[in-house]
Amino acid sequence: SNNTTATTVTMSDAVPMLQTMRIEAAQDKALSDLGYLQRKQTGMGRFYDGKQINHESMSFSDVMRIDPGLRISPAGDGRSYVISDARNAAGGCVNVYVDGTYWEPMQPGDIDSYVRPNEVVAVEVYHGSETPPQFTKPGQSGCATIVVWTLARARPRESNAKKPR
Repeated sequence: SNNTTATTVTMSDAVPMLQTMRIEAAQDKALSDLGYLQRKQTGMGRFYDGKQINHESMSFSDVMRIDPGLRISPAGDGRSYVISDARNAAGGCVNVYVDGTYWEPMQPGDIDSYVRPNEVVAVEVYHGSETPPQFTKPGQSGCATIVVWTLARARPRESNAKKPR
């Protein structure tokens, strides 16, 4: 063990090559499956996703302050806000769809108690005739429309995800 020994090590020049990997963002896949990305490419409406959305907002109506075509006003009770169409001087109507389903408001500003900013994945905003047919309420084609996608619907589908412990 105290003697030194000379050893010759011969290495090859071959570099192992890995197979080509395809990476697809799961969130984008989910939004594509919902038709969001296809509608975004049409150029009709305004689209907000990723870092454009302030997930730290206090309420959904605060998130929607990002859109210049919408007006956020106090509802009168001092706690909630109403979203209206800023393009209409009289405070035009706004229809809201949550995860593709029409939100029937019971009182002004109640959307804030249902949609939490930290759960918002993407938002589409349309005005009047630019609204896609599936988000046009009969007889209200002149209204602004907000389509909000939440984690509940736009969560990436992971078939082999680990279960929480």
